[in-house]
Amino acid sequence: VGGAAACSLALQYYASRYVGELALVQVRSPRRGRHPDLSRTTTKVRLSTMDFWGLRADKDVKVEALVVPLRDLTHEELATMAQQMFVPLEVVGMESHQYILSLRHGALKDKRRLFALLAGEPVEMPL
Repeated sequence: VGGAAACSLALQYYASRYVGELALVQVRSPRRGRHPDLSRTTTKVRLSTMDFWGLRADKDVKVEALVVPLRDLTHEELATMAQQMFVPLEVVGMESHQYILSLRHGALKDKRRLFALLAGEPVEMPL
């Protein structure tokens, strides 16, 4: 029983770091006071992982809170990084946490925006 519990906790540690989906989202910023200004939105990055029970756990973070792993890399270094199994994605701020991205497996919906985000370049929201 103790071994099963230890194995479950170890798997949970990695499952909570592995990003299953990464998305750009618009989050409304309510104005202080009685009437929120619905036109004020900010772009955030939604990191989707799994919790202990296998349920989806979403965390929205500011784009500025990402320590981008592909910044200032040469073309050869980018090609090497893209071939790695996992790419670390650090989030700093109130709750610092390191996530793991897999660029080799899964479906990339918008490769250009993903690599721009991971390189620290400005990313516009799709229309």
